[in-house]
Amino acid sequence: MVEGVVVMANTNFKSGLILFPLLFVAACAQKPEVEENVRLVIENDEAVLAQRVTRPNTDIPLDTPPAKGALPGGEGIASAPTFAVGDSATLTLVAEVASPVVDGNVLQATEVRVRGDYAYVSYNMNGEQFIGGVEIIDVSNPDNPKLVSSAIVKDTDVHAMTIHRDDVYLAGGSSNPNLSTPAMLERFSVLGGKVSSESTLIDIPSFAATDVDVAGGYVYVTSGAELGYVSVLNRSDLSLSTMINFDNARGVDTNKGSKVAAISGETRDGTAARLVVFDRDSGAILPGKDFSFPGAATIQDSKSTVEIKKDIAFLGLGDGGTKIVCMNDGTVIKEFPQPIIAGLHFSKTVTNSVSAYKRALFMSNGEAGIYMALAAKDFNKHHDDEVTRIGNGCAVDALEIVGQLQFGVSESANHVVYRKKLLYVASGLGGLKIVKVNVSGKNSDNELHAEYYHDDDDETDN
Repeated sequence: MVEGVVVMANTNFKSGLILFPLLFVAACAQKPEVEENVRLVIENDEAVLAQRVTRPNTDIPLDTPPAKGALPGGEGIASAPTFAVGDSATLTLVAEVASPVVDGNVLQATEVRVRGDYAYVSYNMNGEQFIGGVEIIDVSNPDNPKLVSSAIVKDTDVHAMTIHRDDVYLAGGSSNPNLSTPAMLERFSVLGGKVSSESTLIDIPSFAATDVDVAGGYVYVTSGAELGYVSVLNRSDLSLSTMINFDNARGVDTNKGSKVAAISGETRDGTAARLVVFDRDSGAILPGKDFSFPGAATIQDSKSTVEIKKDIAFLGLGDGGTKIVCMNDGTVIKEFPQPIIAGLHFSKTVTNSVSAYKRALFMSNGEAGIYMALAAKDFNKHHDDEVTRIGNGCAVDALEIVGQLQFGVSESANHVVYRKKLLYVASGLGGLKIVKVNVSGKNSDNELHAEYYHDDDDETDN
């Protein structure tokens, strides 16, 4: 185990994780003034950081989604921008946070998380060089988000992260010479919304750590690509509790019970993408809880995600689109295929991630933008009336796509999170976008916009 600041060393390996599609539009940002061999660069001066924040306060059209037949199979896509669940919506681009520039390199936003009054966004570097980090945005005033802290790690790509109490956990790949493999996990303390220099860096097996979640006394880390694992660490000291072999592991999520779900991509030998559910304490895969998805997540070294709501898993499966799966028996309850857009290569419109919150579902589809879907009722509750129930305890109420939103030309949506009326989009080299979502209509009430909501997510569960 390595603690504290470590001096960077040059190596010739690079982690396997790539976000599809990559952006080729540079963002305007402030270059930190740092010493050459400093590994960790922390900037907590809000006046300096404010130079990278713009507040357009402009409306974003919620466009008509592709007509039926525009996607493979033509299933699950509304043919008009009407809200079948009885709602209407307006979207406003509140703020943009430009990607940081480090030694002339523009970093790309990889993931975003929200806890309380703060949003966290992680970054990595396209290409052979390892550079990444994490930044914190104060969103206590939704109309005036402020970038308040930035930590750049000059030998590490950050592919995923999670927050637990006063710590942020960064998962990725590193050229740090104290690690035996590139895959790593680093835990930083956060004090008053500012990243501190206090950190713990540990080895994770394989080429890249791809996701991380915290529940109870454990930290769960997925890693891949040729060899893959779910590493279960003791939260107290990050010592290894158990390790599960899981080839090409890409994503992990926990709920408030004892279950942990992990997703893999298709392996190089052609083994199909898998969703497994295992016991949180023993690490054993639960009987009958190993489900395969042939033809999904076939693009190597890319991103896939899983979110759990009760007995339902929401999967972002790259070229496999979005799948909503009952974890009781593996039945696909609902699916939205990868968008096929004229003039865009299929690798640029893959489903990088999904975010399910209450009854809203947002899907980040690369350069195809964000697809928004609404259900009639909360995903996180079981209902006994007016449900699509399939005899296995799982239900989704009238979920339909209601529109799509896009930003600039060639700007990719890599990861999305929706909390408290705000949609956060990690858009690669386009940095972070913060969008206010106002939904009104017969189903809107306060359910979709609760200021505080008990959910199985980083904001409350961790």
